[in-house]
Amino acid sequence: SRVDSFRDTVKTALAKPDCYVIVNYHRKGLGQKSGGHISGLGAYHEKSDMVLILDTANYKYPWVWVKVDRLW
Repeated sequence: SRVDSFRDTVKTALAKPDCYVIVNYHRKGLGQKSGGHISGLGAYHEKSDMVLILDTANYKYPWVWVKVDRLW
């Protein structure tokens, strides 16, 4: 599936020291205010199947762990 492909891409990229993952997501889908936003991913936790979104506006929104399929 596409979410499986996305998960594999995230895992592969975050395992490399010179590779980054930037996501464009809708804040309301994460229970936050406002609309679309772009931030980097900082980690993937395999056991929980979650990624850490490193919100670039962390003065307003803290970093947040999100299920991969929810982000997808």
